[in-house]
Amino acid sequence: MSKLTKKLDVRITEDEYREVHKQRDCFRFTTLSDLMRGHIETGICYRIDFDKLSEVAKEISIIGDKINQIAATVNSTLQIKTINKG
Repeated sequence: MSKLTKKLDVRITEDEYREVHKQRDCFRFTTLSDLMRGHIETGICYRIDFDKLSEVAKEISIIGDKINQIAATVNSTLQIKTINKG
């Protein structure tokens, strides 16, 4: 890696500040500098709506609970019949 000799200061809003920190955590970067270098190196910038993602996770959890309830009901009412050979 080349020498890091330049510094960049940027003013952003509170919402943007929270978003940058969310991205840093989401992409598992340890510093904001690493996050910015990652964006620069890949040329990719994602906008992730974490609120919507949280809603989807809740809905999936509810569906999983319903499936478990159905399985429990089926398992508790299932009668096993044995066939006698002879």
